[in-house]
Amino acid sequence: MAKAADKASKKASKSKATPAVEAPAAAAAVPADPAAPVVAGGPSRPIQVASFSKEDNAKRAAEALAKIGVTATPQKSEKAGKAVWGVVVTGDDAMLQKIKDAGFADAYFLK
Repeated sequence: MAKAADKASKKASKSKATPAVEAPAAAAAVPADPAAPVVAGGPSRPIQVASFSKEDNAKRAAEALAKIGVTATPQKSEKAGKAVWGVVVTGDDAMLQKIKDAGFADAYFLK
């Protein structure tokens, strides 16, 4: 009789759906430290963060990146006779995600 009850108990426990466990809302609302080191996620490659027609805008972007621990230097180039200031950094997948999370949603790996 004990074996039948044990089997029934095991069967009942298998058929019950396990409720989803949710993380506390407070933990989800805490942002990650933006200046935290980035964990490597692949080979380092050049990342185009942004490009601007004015040097001041490129410098501001580089300053914003510095606040999250990313070193960037604006670089001047010319296209169709006009100056273009690019902000390029070197990094991996994790670095690209960190840059996107900082508000540079259009950042991408250069080929």
